[in-house]
Amino acid sequence: MLALTIDDKKLFTKSLFVDNLFDHFLCCKVSINKDVSYTIDGHYNMQFFDTDEQEYKKQQTYAAWTSLKPIVFQMIKGERLPLSFQIVLCVSKQSLVHILKSCESPLTIDQIEGLYVNINYKDDVLTLTTGSALTIFTPDRSLEMSFEDSVIKLIRKAGILFTN
Repeated sequence: MLALTIDDKKLFTKSLFVDNLFDHFLCCKVSINKDVSYTIDGHYNMQFFDTDEQEYKKQQTYAAWTSLKPIVFQMIKGERLPLSFQIVLCVSKQSLVHILKSCESPLTIDQIEGLYVNINYKDDVLTLTTGSALTIFTPDRSLEMSFEDSVIKLIRKAGILFTN
């Protein structure tokens, strides 16, 4: 598990909400605490979609971050900062296949439930952690390490300062 403290909060939040740094991720969950608390469950509500759309949506359990980030940004921005927020993003199946191939892990796609990025803001501290969920136990960490490296490269590419 990778744990980073984001030093450049302004650039990071701009990259998260305005730019496209995290646009290739899916959104699992959002929690925002302001004057009231808001929670967004990123799962698709299949009964909302017609039959053709349901078949497409079944390929991805969660909504794309690009579709939810304008809504979340509207909820967060304002004269006062939120008391806290948490955003949980995950890697799409397509990206997961790519990461799995690049790290030469012995795992199969069916053994991986997900790779996650957790973004937490509380008490004026912004942190980013990564996590993985597997359906089996394995001492091999090549997939996790490859994912952690790709997240660090992504953050550095954007010029965001962090400490770990």
